[in-house]
Amino acid sequence: MVPEFLTGSTDLGNLSYRMPAIHPMIAVSGPTVALHTVEFAAASSSEAGDRAVRDGALGLALTAVDYLADAGLRTAVHAEFAAQGGPLDVERYFG
Repeated sequence: MVPEFLTGSTDLGNLSYRMPAIHPMIAVSGPTVALHTVEFAAASSSEAGDRAVRDGALGLALTAVDYLADAGLRTAVHAEFAAQGGPLDVERYFG
């Protein structure tokens, strides 16, 4: 469970209905600092915030490299996505 002060919304949820997706989170501030607050803005503009963005970008880039370089991983990702129901047929779902 994610504490309520760390939750939020994202359009990635919409995308994840159509294709496999990940939504990693990186620490920019202390564990009790809520998003969209003055304290979060201060942490985001600090050296720790810059480091978190670099770490997150590197993590996502390395994940993409793993996915692109490993056919077995791609197969496993798509098999798991299919096992969970696969892509949502938006027109049929909302039609």
